[in-house]
Amino acid sequence: MSKFLSIVLRVIPLAMGAFTLVFGLATLPYQADLLPARVLIALTAICIALYCTAATIIRQLIGKYTPFFKWFLPILGYCCAAAAIVSGIVIFSTGHAAVDTVSGNVMMGVGMIAACVSTVAATSTRFTQISINYTHKIGTPNPQAWTPGQTRALVAVPTVMAVCGLAWGIVMLCLPPVPYQIAGHVLTGLSLICLSLVWLVVVIAQQINNVFRTRNKWRFSRWVIANGIVCIVWGILTPLIDHNPKFITPGFVLIGLGLICVSISSKVLLLTWVWHFQTDSAHYVVLLPIGTCLVCLFTSVVLFSVGVRDPSYLMAGYIMSGLGAVCFTLYSIVSILESGTESA
Repeated sequence: MSKFLSIVLRVIPLAMGAFTLVFGLATLPYQADLLPARVLIALTAICIALYCTAATIIRQLIGKYTPFFKWFLPILGYCCAAAAIVSGIVIFSTGHAAVDTVSGNVMMGVGMIAACVSTVAATSTRFTQISINYTHKIGTPNPQAWTPGQTRALVAVPTVMAVCGLAWGIVMLCLPPVPYQIAGHVLTGLSLICLSLVWLVVVIAQQINNVFRTRNKWRFSRWVIANGIVCIVWGILTPLIDHNPKFITPGFVLIGLGLICVSISSKVLLLTWVWHFQTDSAHYVVLLPIGTCLVCLFTSVVLFSVGVRDPSYLMAGYIMSGLGAVCFTLYSIVSILESGTESA
């Protein structure tokens, strides 16, 4: 990987994080846009966590990975995740308005995703072992691999986040107030992203440990893509089943979350396709996050246009633009993975 490319791929998540943060702060003073402003600001935590993942892998590839960055980058991601989770809990527990109920739960869910992404960064601290394993038969012990206990601990983080998020989201859906139901819809979709990141952590850990089997090639990818399809279908049905205009925003947000799941699937597909059997078609997977990013951004433009006449669509437009930024950040990560596997 060239020095210029390594810089560009690290700048992308920081630039997208700056976009969501500035956009959120710019709309924060307006009470009518308080919900999307808080969500956009929270999405910055995911972008920073993705930056930590990108920097963790790139510094290993260019030979500038020191013990300081080995600890600093994952910790930075976890700190940003904790800030989003705590902020969401405080807003939800202390606020009394409907916007506090929805935004607090969504911010908490976004922070949970950031924690899962930070775990991907922590798992990737030994990423170069994947390239070394290409020269050995699958199953050959790797002295630098994660121990079984360490692997279980890494997988446990996104698993706990996904289970807790799904449980709380279902509880919220069962409560009668509309704000709780809106929060339940979005929080459940956010939890499906956490579940998708479980499989990504598993794939990276197994390849580092040189125990990833060919039969698992499609198993993990199917689960991630299935999560995305569930989110998209759920998002389409939400405003159709309940004609309350307040469900328009969670419907489009769920579609955006499904597109993020599709973007995550590109990372899983790339790693599984090139594992011990190089596949030319794997390089086309890099285009998936670009496609999902464009869909989010074009959708946000349409929502902004419609929102001029119907404010119900305006909040969805704000949030979809932020989700598009996350998809573009995922493009950076997939490109890094492609460069890393090519170096094998």
